[in-house]
Amino acid sequence: MVDNRVVYGGGAADISCSIAVSKAADEIPSIEQYAMRSFAAALDAIPLALAENSGLSPIETLTAVKSRQVTEKNSRLGIDCSGRGDNGAWYQRCILLGTYVNCESRHEEAVRV
Repeated sequence: MVDNRVVYGGGAADISCSIAVSKAADEIPSIEQYAMRSFAAALDAIPLALAENSGLSPIETLTAVKSRQVTEKNSRLGIDCSGRGDNGAWYQRCILLGTYVNCESRHEEAVRV
């Protein structure tokens, strides 16, 4: 499969998907909402690991980035692993950009479980 699209780094895509799945779970009145919330929490694993491996407080960092993504309506914001103070800087995206295919296959694998 050839696909030239890229996703923003720092776990930005995972955080954005987690937020979307959580919002969708709010609309589900049945027990299925718990599975959706668990999936949203699983999507947070990569950004949490990035924050922890960068010496940041994982929960505080993820919470701050999620809040910024929602308030600024900017799904390109990810974990600032380099500590330069810009969660969406171009240099960070160059280092942490992933291919769309890799991201898509990672999420497909997560759904199969």
